[in-house]
Amino acid sequence: MHLRRSTDRLGFTLLELLLTIVLLSVLIAVSVPSLNTLTAEQQLLSVSGDVEQFLNNQRRDAVRDGHRRWVRYSSRDHVLIAGLADAPATSSLTLPETMTFMQADWAEDLPSELLGELGLNSQEHRWSAEILFNTDGTSTGGNFYFEDEYDTAYQVTIHSLNGHIDVTRAKASELEDSLR
Repeated sequence: MHLRRSTDRLGFTLLELLLTIVLLSVLIAVSVPSLNTLTAEQQLLSVSGDVEQFLNNQRRDAVRDGHRRWVRYSSRDHVLIAGLADAPATSSLTLPETMTFMQADWAEDLPSELLGELGLNSQEHRWSAEILFNTDGTSTGGNFYFEDEYDTAYQVTIHSLNGHIDVTRAKASELEDSLR
């Protein structure tokens, strides 16, 4: 009596399954840091777009309404505020907790009245000099910077002649060195 060995197998061997699991684990381990970096990059792009849009809205409102508007940021903090010239703040933008505006060349305390109804404590913030948007679309101009915890920074440039706003990316450490 001859025993026949079957050559048509159904399913996978334990060794094949283990090898597949190991390969998938290695692929996942390699791709997770890339996904974290991609997520951080996306957040930075989103925030830079929000800052640019906030500033463009202030410029647009100054032209549309015929009233100058001011903008200030909190030095070494994460709040951007704006309002009508010679009036309290009416709008604000808050960066995520992981991002801050870099140190302003000149910072001051603002009285509570200038912070309007935004719920900001005047004792917790030091504010940059104001940047004005004029009714003809021009501005007083200025530069400021914000950075994240991974040494990535964005420079915001508001051109005085045409009020145009540029947001460009840089390394925070390089910016700090050039500002000294």
